[in-house]
Amino acid sequence: MPKNIAENHETFLAYLAANDDWAFWRRWYSEMWHGEFTNWDLAIEVALIPDVVWEGEDALAKVAKAIRGIEARLALKSAISKFRDSTKTVVKEEVLVHRGHNNPPELIDEPDHVGRREIVWAAIDALEQEVERDSPDRWIVRRSIDAIANWVSDVLRYFGRKADLTIDQAIRWGVPMGGAYLLANPAQLQRIIEAGKAWLPFVN
Repeated sequence: MPKNIAENHETFLAYLAANDDWAFWRRWYSEMWHGEFTNWDLAIEVALIPDVVWEGEDALAKVAKAIRGIEARLALKSAISKFRDSTKTVVKEEVLVHRGHNNPPELIDEPDHVGRREIVWAAIDALEQEVERDSPDRWIVRRSIDAIANWVSDVLRYFGRKADLTIDQAIRWGVPMGGAYLLANPAQLQRIIEAGKAWLPFVN
């Protein structure tokens, strides 16, 4: 590469690094330069930001905020998708390890937790619907996140009362589902909660 081009490249990256509002563009430019850019869903969403956002003296800040909102929404969408993928395994109770062991999965079958599980699934469904809307409802998003977070907190307390069980992200919860059990990783639910909270400030 000619020296002057390489120097200009580094100068431009340094310029973009000087302001957090250029963060997306610095990453995009650098990855395109090296042929490593792959997030075309994000690129398309950025290209579809309304013209009015790109106009005016404060355009840089407005566009940066819009991009952060897009990134947060896509992150929540991805978290929900990964959670659904993690729950595709349904097993019969007899194939699960004995319940008195120290190496989960452990079953969640107390009536209160099982009943509220339906609320959690409804909350995840609601979040998934809102993340696809042009004008998501902030109240629905907040209530859905709270419902999931409260259930996770209660179940962890339930597990915490079991002296022979160590709580960590490796636990896979056996959730009753008909005559079988749905294996769910709590770490995936926690990612939904965190991604939802990160997106919430961008929801009007």
